[in-house]
Amino acid sequence: MKRILSFTAAVAIFVLALQMQIPAKETYVPAQLEQTASAAQPETEQEQEVYYKRNYSYYNDTYLRLVNVDHPLPDDYVPPEVVKIKNSSYKMEPEAAKAVREMVDDMKAVGLKPKITSTFRTYEKQVELHERKVAQMRKKYGSSKTEEEARAIAATIVAIPNTSEHQTGLAVDIVGPDGTTDNFEGTAEAKWLEENSWKYGYILRYPVDKTEVTKIIYEPWHFRYVGVENAKAIYESGLCLEEYIERLVTGK
Repeated sequence: MKRILSFTAAVAIFVLALQMQIPAKETYVPAQLEQTASAAQPETEQEQEVYYKRNYSYYNDTYLRLVNVDHPLPDDYVPPEVVKIKNSSYKMEPEAAKAVREMVDDMKAVGLKPKITSTFRTYEKQVELHERKVAQMRKKYGSSKTEEEARAIAATIVAIPNTSEHQTGLAVDIVGPDGTTDNFEGTAEAKWLEENSWKYGYILRYPVDKTEVTKIIYEPWHFRYVGVENAKAIYESGLCLEEYIERLVTGK
């Protein structure tokens, strides 16, 4: 009974916040909750626990927060804190910044030449990058693709604003000495990162065989900070972040 009351209270508080139009940056509830509000609510205690975790707990964990087309950031989202990576002008969440500095330094120590090309992005920057990619897709496909189709293709390459992990300060793009993502796949830097990034709390966010789940193309340069414990579990399981969170939620 106590858990049922807690769940009901949580939903009531969320509805009240909406009515009062109070932004809740630290306790953001994803759009999925609104979409399922009118659907059949969980009845058993176990169903309620899973529902609560899926819609609140893991999505609001600093390092496990899921950001994608199904779970966008709120329009007014700003990371709690971003700092400059040591000896760099790029900014990230403090723990992520510290970890990526160590990771890049260790890569250089074994003769590799990694380059950080993107970290935290503002909403405005993400809009700029996304629209640029849309324009490129229009030009590439011409009249063979509609505007909607061009935008859909662009969204698999550059995330739609508010669905990009870069806006959280937890994502980093790392490439080789040429400084581009072109032909990065298969390089010594890419192989090292895929095999070792978990030791620093990072995961390869968009694996080659998970596009149907992530809805983003394979990006061997894009790494997401989730903390060492979670990164190790994800690496060893072969799951992507969406699948890992689902496992945590359901226990399966």
